[in-house]
Amino acid sequence: MVGFTILNIYWIIFVLTFHGQLITSTQVNKYLLSLNQSNNSFNVGLLMVKRYRKDAVRFDLVHIGPAIDIAREKCLNYYDINLNINQGYYEDTCKEREAIGQAYDLLEKYKGNLVGFIGPACSNDLQAVSQLAAYKKIPILTGLGDIIPIHRSDLTSLIRLSYDMRDKARAILAFLDYFKWKIFGLVFRFGDVYYNTLADVLLKLLKLPKYSHFKCNCRETYFRDFDKVIITDIDKVLQRMTTCSRIIIILGGDKDVRTILLKAHHQGMTQGEYVFIYPELIEAEALGNMSWSRGVACNQTSID
Repeated sequence: MVGFTILNIYWIIFVLTFHGQLITSTQVNKYLLSLNQSNNSFNVGLLMVKRYRKDAVRFDLVHIGPAIDIAREKCLNYYDINLNINQGYYEDTCKEREAIGQAYDLLEKYKGNLVGFIGPACSNDLQAVSQLAAYKKIPILTGLGDIIPIHRSDLTSLIRLSYDMRDKARAILAFLDYFKWKIFGLVFRFGDVYYNTLADVLLKLLKLPKYSHFKCNCRETYFRDFDKVIITDIDKVLQRMTTCSRIIIILGGDKDVRTILLKAHHQGMTQGEYVFIYPELIEAEALGNMSWSRGVACNQTSID
């Protein structure tokens, strides 16, 4: 999933000062001149988990806070705009009730003097808060929000820097279309809202006339235990895949994909007869580690 970057946060906060309107550089200059003659301080609500205790650990205040601080300094130094960041924090993990409660408290506290919200990152939390923001006609900006099932037009004040699942599913089909691969198989992690939603959206697109030439010949799921270890017999999953398609889309975490590809390699499926498509980023790439090898004595196989 796409997170915040320093540049993204900077532009998020900058856009907030203009209430989400698209404006020209001339209008910006006029607006900044007017600020020199009036109050140039704006209240912004920051809705975010303080520190995640599980999952999505990259999108909490501990990780995103420094970028917001840098963006706030840039707005002040470059545009003489002072952004008062008002806390709407909550604990541990995604909580719709806490997110919308914090948003409501900030709206009540500032009584029309809140120019917008940043966050939350969690899609369920964001969906709840963005409906309140749409009702109040207040901009709300996030770097995520990729799993929101309701129609975009219902969230009239939401600005997302992320794609949503329909965009991603269409991108997968566009990739297949480029290579004229019309038949494919699908393997995804069951019980994970992200991958389940993406699989569901992808399969629903096949019912549209535009994508009717595609066919998902087989669909398989796998399960993980609480320690994030795959407990499904992947060998059998792959054996069933060999009977229906040579194009296999995998929707799961990068560690899961490594396990699946090692199993595929042992079954002789990595000699060029099969194509494995993984539409996610490998998290370790951000750390500069591009190797599949993990240094385990009983598992020395490295797959390019």
